[in-house]
Amino acid sequence: MSRFQSEKDHLLTSRDDEGDQVDSEWTGSRLRASKRWITVEPVLMVAFAAVGVHLMISVEYLQSLVARDRAANGSHLNQSCTSNASDPAYQLQQEIQSETSLWAMYLQLCAFGLAALTTPVISAWSDNYGRKVPIFVCCAGILANCAVYLAATSLDLPRYVLFVGEALQGLTGNMVLISPLSLAYIADITREKQRTLRFVVITGTTVLGVACAQFGVGYAVDSFGFAPVYAALCVALGVVLLYIAVPTCLLETRQADRNKETTAEQFGHAFGGIASLFSVKEDKRHIRLILLSAINFTGNFLFQGASALAILYVMAAPICWSAVTVGTYTAVSLTSMCFGTLVGGATLPRCFKEGFVLYICCASYLSYNLITGLVTSTELLFVGAVTGCLRYLQLIVLTAIVSKTVTAGEQGVALGIVTVLGLISLFVAPLVCNATFAATVEFFPGLTFVAMAGASVLPVPLIMILQCMTPTLRKKSIGQDSDKKSSSYGGIDESISALTQATEDDNSITAEAIDAEEAGQSTI
Repeated sequence: MSRFQSEKDHLLTSRDDEGDQVDSEWTGSRLRASKRWITVEPVLMVAFAAVGVHLMISVEYLQSLVARDRAANGSHLNQSCTSNASDPAYQLQQEIQSETSLWAMYLQLCAFGLAALTTPVISAWSDNYGRKVPIFVCCAGILANCAVYLAATSLDLPRYVLFVGEALQGLTGNMVLISPLSLAYIADITREKQRTLRFVVITGTTVLGVACAQFGVGYAVDSFGFAPVYAALCVALGVVLLYIAVPTCLLETRQADRNKETTAEQFGHAFGGIASLFSVKEDKRHIRLILLSAINFTGNFLFQGASALAILYVMAAPICWSAVTVGTYTAVSLTSMCFGTLVGGATLPRCFKEGFVLYICCASYLSYNLITGLVTSTELLFVGAVTGCLRYLQLIVLTAIVSKTVTAGEQGVALGIVTVLGLISLFVAPLVCNATFAATVEFFPGLTFVAMAGASVLPVPLIMILQCMTPTLRKKSIGQDSDKKSSSYGGIDESISALTQATEDDNSITAEAIDAEEAGQSTI
């Protein structure tokens, strides 16, 4: 073994020992948290529900602003949503859809672009200094964004003010940070065998909470407007912040460093944890992490791109759904994904290996995008939403695989980096999907979904490579273990043979002495 490899193994071993020491120091807190049925689930559920509702009604709010500006410039907006291309009202609707998609793209890029910079650092910081403070900061950023939208909808502020709220939410991590922090919290209080199922349960219940919130959003917007909805989100997030702040409600699972370090030194250690994650090449771990990140990138791109674009797609001609129908469609889609995630996550891993589960999820992506892009019937669109029930399961399975690949002291930074790589797809997805939809909405609105259906088969070869690599590594590990055993047995055999040879030599010397003595006696 080379000197460099010995140093790497020593570094990995010391990191594991440090994680074990942290676990032993926090045995009481982690033990109490592991025995609770409810820990970080309410935080994740409310945060995801708030962001999901915000993403849906923010697009509708932007559309109302653009339509109002167009009507103020002398145009008349026809509320009947005609599909006659020669009608001026139809052309106006297409212009409104294009401008709304561009504004939604700019706001999402502002939020997710800033989150891509802060998420890996904060998640790595949480591995050494605790989970509660980053979770609190992330929820506070979501609350600040909802408060900005509440002020904008109540006081009729210009749309440029919305960038302030999106920037605050992005700097504090957005929904991209709250997810890995919550999953890392669950990983701290669960064993490896229970982790996949626990991830499925917490994510499925979170999606169910988002779906339940979607059912009443459309009616609330039609009846009361946008401001009361954002006020309700602010109240819910305020309660969550109190839940996090109370020490007996949400327990800390990571040992905070007791040494007096400056903030710069703490974040310097966080950057060091990021750099060391992909430097460990034992069992080709870095290659597996890269493959998992690439698959996660594609899955996040397809999921987020379709979710954000579907609202604009069904509100434009020739579908022309109302806000109530859009809310019902979103709720049905999320509910089907919730049950698909829970049922599929509980049954499919028992029947298939993780790679084949990923194949099934790719087929769910393919069917959803094809049906959504090629049909215009309301009934068939709802059927397409049901066929995509396993889309989110792929991301959960990938997250569980990554969590099992790294050590206990690398959960936050690993999940954070993988999420940031997925966040890059979220950064690119609005740019590509909204720009493509804005360019093709006049002649083929469903072209973007058809293109995403073709892209849904891209993870298949990567999954094949990952499947081929894993058995090879296992065989190699088994072979190394057998070599070590055989070498140790060989050393024992050599020692026994040497001892036997020495005994034989002593016996021969003794025999020669006896013969010599007998010869001397006979001569006398």
